[in-house]
Amino acid sequence: MTVGFEARNNDRYLLIDGTFRNLVYVASGTATTDTVQDQFSVKTINLNGLTGYPVVAVQSETGGYAVVRSYSNGAAVVDFVLLGGTGTSCRYFVYALPTAAPSNFVGLEIYNTAGQLVFSSAYRYMRVVGTVSGHAGPGSAAASLTLPSGRSYAVIQTAPMAYARVVNQSPIPASQDWFLYSFRGCFAVSSNVVTKVYDEFAIVHYGQTQPPGYDMPATAFVLDVTDF
Repeated sequence: MTVGFEARNNDRYLLIDGTFRNLVYVASGTATTDTVQDQFSVKTINLNGLTGYPVVAVQSETGGYAVVRSYSNGAAVVDFVLLGGTGTSCRYFVYALPTAAPSNFVGLEIYNTAGQLVFSSAYRYMRVVGTVSGHAGPGSAAASLTLPSGRSYAVIQTAPMAYARVVNQSPIPASQDWFLYSFRGCFAVSSNVVTKVYDEFAIVHYGQTQPPGYDMPATAFVLDVTDF
């Protein structure tokens, strides 16, 4: 029989135990893009003073996602890719594993057998309320998720959503002049509705070499960020 601490809700769902380390809210802010990339634009920021490798959620009405480019010793470089031109903005929310509660904290703390902090009531924890998946390809089915109103939401996209359309644009019959049209997809948050959006990201000319196509779907975890 397993011995340890467990906390469950009225539906018997496990909320806290003595082993699982959930991510805690670290910081939030606004990112505004400054570099255009076809129909998208990009902003890179530095995050410092982190307690561990971060997860970054994005709240964007046009659509966007965050990529943690690097992390070392509490510092991370994060790229925001947003659908829209230069000057497009999003809100972001940063989460990481807790290391220790504040020294003057009075409340509940739980540690695992390795002495790592598993839970502390000093922190606010990530609240996942749903998932939605989609493809970036033209003609792909719409993907959306409607959540309870009166709350605020953001998304963590698990991977780049990407699609390539390969076209031979040679005006000469039986000749080859290949172009690859790259599309990117992401998720837009409008009030309580999360919707997949996509658009062209880049055009690459391959000439007589036919490039391979690709179709990479992605999933978004939807977080309740009300009052964060």
